Amino acid sequence: MLHATIITMLRPLHKLCMTVTFIVLMQSFASAAQFNNSGFSLQRITAGLDLPTAIAFHPDGRIFIAQKNGVVRIWQDGSLLASPFVTIGEVNNHRDRGLIGIAIDPEFDSNRFVYLAYTYDSDPADLSGPKTARVVRYTADGNTAIASSRFVLLGTVVGTPSAPACADYAADADCIASDSITHTVGGLRFGPDNKLYVAIGDGAGFSGVDLNAFRAQDLDNMSGKILRVERDGSGVVDNPFYTGNADQIRSKIWAYGFRNPFRFNFHPNDGRLIGGDVGWATREEVNLIVAGNNYGWPCREGSAATGGGYAELTQCLQGGGYTDPIHDYLHVNRRGAVVGGAFAINPAYPSWLRGSYVFADFSFGNLQYLTFDAQGNVSVASELATDLGGPVEIVTAPDGFVYYLSISAGELYRINYSSDSSQTPPVASAGYETSNAAPLTVTFDASDSTAGSAITDYVWNFGDGNTGRGVTPTHTYENTGDYPVTLTVTTADNLSDSVTFTVTVNDNSGTDSQPFLVSLTSTETTVVIGAQIAFQAELGNAVDGAPFSVLFTVVDADNQSAREYRFDSIQLSAGATTTYEFSWLPVNIGKYNVSVSFYRDGTNNLLQPPTENAREVRVVARSTPSLALGGGALNPLGAFIVLISVVVWRNSRRRSM
Repeated sequence: MLHATIITMLRPLHKLCMTVTFIVLMQSFASAAQFNNSGFSLQRITAGLDLPTAIAFHPDGRIFIAQKNGVVRIWQDGSLLASPFVTIGEVNNHRDRGLIGIAIDPEFDSNRFVYLAYTYDSDPADLSGPKTARVVRYTADGNTAIASSRFVLLGTVVGTPSAPACADYAADADCIASDSITHTVGGLRFGPDNKLYVAIGDGAGFSGVDLNAFRAQDLDNMSGKILRVERDGSGVVDNPFYTGNADQIRSKIWAYGFRNPFRFNFHPNDGRLIGGDVGWATREEVNLIVAGNNYGWPCREGSAATGGGYAELTQCLQGGGYTDPIHDYLHVNRRGAVVGGAFAINPAYPSWLRGSYVFADFSFGNLQYLTFDAQGNVSVASELATDLGGPVEIVTAPDGFVYYLSISAGELYRINYSSDSSQTPPVASAGYETSNAAPLTVTFDASDSTAGSAITDYVWNFGDGNTGRGVTPTHTYENTGDYPVTLTVTTADNLSDSVTFTVTVNDNSGTDSQPFLVSLTSTETTVVIGAQIAFQAELGNAVDGAPFSVLFTVVDADNQSAREYRFDSIQLSAGATTTYEFSWLPVNIGKYNVSVSFYRDGTNNLLQPPTENAREVRVVARSTPSLALGGGALNPLGAFIVLISVVVWRNSRRRSM
């Protein structure tokens, strides 16, 4: 993981505070996923994302990537664009909440529509209180959304500080409930019929029986449903409960009885709609989602009656006609958080996998696949890989390959296959060493790049119009500025991979500021796995000087980085203070400490030795049957990834999604 690599290199040098040379590895390693078949491998497509939750592919090759914090990035031609497509300021990013779903209109070339689903923040002073959610549409102008084009499809009624919940409004209001910190809006997908399908969780609490969960059984409420709507959010005339009024809620419902149908996808050949539903206390499930069907929550969990008090309620005793999942599985040690998947159809995949449904579990960090018989029934359910970090989105790309998004690593991967291990695609890895003087001389290093066969060529674009070759080239930047450096490695089999990072050359003349840490506090000192924790740091400065940067690093007991947060271009006069906030979603139990380092702005040149162990946090396992990603985690992100502002949405996360 990138952050772990950086801190591993920097920490020894921090202790040698007289040293002015720093090593920084950029986007160094792919996921440590372990496949059950040696022919499979991961190819990292991009890194450097901030709690990514969802992706959408444009036919021209661009990838739109939603981040939990409301920012949408675009990957194009091998790198992330510097400017975001859009930044939504009204997103509640607490726990499993955030920007969770994204879709590109199949007629994008003519209408340029991009759709987003997120929790709306009516009161930033109350992050965890009842909220509402919405689905909006933006019109693109090139790689930027037109801010004035925003159109609300669903959730036109949103909360206020005095009336924050859907219960505060008329029963038939266009309001999406997000009462709980978990499972609210989820995935967005266009079906083969060019209609928009929307996943919405029950928005209920996860720590015990919550009667709000029965909204999933109410056809006049959007919670716990898969909706099917037109591009303007109106109901579709052939929906199973269409009333003749396209604005009524039941006219928009495709299927119901879900707890958190966080992720779903259509089979690219036959149009079957298959998705996961994140369980509560005992089971995770995968469903064939059919128009008009009732999938049983909260009276059913998977293929069994829901325990823990739900099944004994009158509402469940009187119910029936529920549709069982096509596959479900039990929790292990009260863990489980299914992330609905996609279909492996590229001809490069082995015949036994082609056409299978590949899905993940956020808590277990594994990939599984379902194989179907001629009648469409599941014939085989098998594990494909383990040790994935924080999977929150599984997608079939236009190339037919399966891609997976890691909220915890902030990276996007493609799952490749070759029966010849020498055909394993390379993974480019680049680092650089710089001196403290200007003009800036940089020694680059690609020795950590890997491949199944020998790498025969290392090509560098230094970002200032110059290029170079070799494993460890040296280049001098004469002028200040930001330079996007790209390394491309190629094997003898003509397989290649690229990685791009930025070298910043600053004018370090003048007086340095003398920043220092005043205090670092957190909302919790002990937190259960999968629950987000917020930090607040107060910074001071002793001397008027040039802008500076601050880096907060969360490290585990082995001094390995679990997360990094950097803020640049801080200008603070002598004697003044300022406050910065950031949130972290842990993926493993253990003791963690936060260290704080100050740098010359935009560089890795320390202004003073870091403040280590500035704040201690303990992450513990859950002791109650709360939910994997929902209980304060991502939906799968929270379980969507939950949250990871995973929430990015944690190898040990639970079903709270």
